[in-house]
Amino acid sequence: MNKSQLQKSLGFHVRFRPEAIDRTRTPRDDDWILKAVEDDLVELVNARTNDVVRMAYDSIISFHREPDRDTDTGKYGFLSLSVQVHAPGTGRARIEPLPFARGGHGAQPPVTIITHQVSGGRDESSEWRDAAENFGRITGEIEGVYEVYDSGEVIWNVLPEDRSTSRDVEWFLAEARAAGRLLAKYSYVKGKFILQEPVDEADRWLNVVVGLVNPLSRISGDGCDQRGHHDAFFISHLVDASRVTCIRIASEVIPNSRSKIATALRELHRQVVHDILNVEAPTDHTLRDGLQKEWIPKAQAWDANVIKTMNDLGCDPSEIHFVETFALGELRTIQFLYPMNSQWTICDQRRERLEKVIDGYLDKPIFTR
Repeated sequence: MNKSQLQKSLGFHVRFRPEAIDRTRTPRDDDWILKAVEDDLVELVNARTNDVVRMAYDSIISFHREPDRDTDTGKYGFLSLSVQVHAPGTGRARIEPLPFARGGHGAQPPVTIITHQVSGGRDESSEWRDAAENFGRITGEIEGVYEVYDSGEVIWNVLPEDRSTSRDVEWFLAEARAAGRLLAKYSYVKGKFILQEPVDEADRWLNVVVGLVNPLSRISGDGCDQRGHHDAFFISHLVDASRVTCIRIASEVIPNSRSKIATALRELHRQVVHDILNVEAPTDHTLRDGLQKEWIPKAQAWDANVIKTMNDLGCDPSEIHFVETFALGELRTIQFLYPMNSQWTICDQRRERLEKVIDGYLDKPIFTR
């Protein structure tokens, strides 16, 4: 790590990659303040616990700015480390070396993944952790080339880098297709381009990789063939890029997307409780027909919007089916005319099922007791 660069970053708030762990080995994505840059080591202080850690320059792989978090009073960034920081909250943190990862160009430290545990014990991030490990077993590196045609078609090619062989390419493509199939469960994970179906699963995976990670190559060009004019782009170290993509999906995309989905579904829940179900039958029976004509279209519009929103958000098909399809049970109200009584019951049952789905997207359920 360049000492002069760190000296310019004194006072920065930085987050570690991999994240520091506490005494229970739980990852803590805390800010650490860069307090001192000495001849042979640096000193950082945990902004939350005041733990102090000291490490040599060879423990730091790289420094990256995080300008989105900058304020008038502070600057932010990341430190990529080749060590694991243990921060017990007692004032003094310690470090220990990380085991080298296999494959790729040089040893890279493994990245700690925050496991996103959701209701019912379903751990989605573990699937991507496993995928990252599978990519890490590939012993060579791969380069990718993608050609973007004026028609919108995208053609993908992969080839071995340096001493890699065609066997490494075959191995990579097998893992890429497995990751592409896994993406089918996560429709909210978007790639760089809108691909024209049908799509090879490896191409689907490469599209997500180039959408989520730095290609590490500024080489580009253009050309013309039987498909027409195209621009060509390169991405280096595809094996490592695939590992990083798996980790980003596990630690960033899934939690952020689940939070977004939960927020949208809770708004639908608020609407049905306050605007649809919060209705009383008029005491004058002659007014009931007018109420029904006004209320039923509003309730049916909410009904349709629930399913459309869940599809747009990329909810799991089984969740959509659970909310959309059920038998009409015993009427839950008899205050209105029959069509309104039955529609009210449908909305109330859908609300009940929507609550169960919402709880599945939250770390701490709010409806299930």
